[in-house]
Amino acid sequence: VEQAQNQDTYDEESGLELHDVLEQAGDEGVDLDAMEEGEIATFEAVSAYSARSTQQVTIEKGPLYRYADYNLGTYLTEPYYISYGNVRAIAYCVQPAKPGPGSGNYIITKIGDNQALAKVCYYG
Repeated sequence: VEQAQNQDTYDEESGLELHDVLEQAGDEGVDLDAMEEGEIATFEAVSAYSARSTQQVTIEKGPLYRYADYNLGTYLTEPYYISYGNVRAIAYCVQPAKPGPGSGNYIITKIGDNQALAKVCYYG
């Protein structure tokens, strides 16, 4: 998590940020949840500056980390190693097997300590 917090995810040449690349991956049909460890997906992301310009993107799924191995609870984390332009970034999927929340109204609770924040951190 510390490594991900200090990474530069902006590619000056294309104007792409990590969140742009991940959104376009979904639009291109890249199913991150279905990827196996070590599997690599590639696609062309459209530049933020010009729809005629593209940037090659590579996403590799890393190993499953079990928080219980570090005495941090029962959560799961899967890193994705993402490359585009001059960017080499790590994005994490937390609890990929759990369904999203249902519809309704929710109260947002700010997480204050680093250990709790690490458990729910989704970088991307």
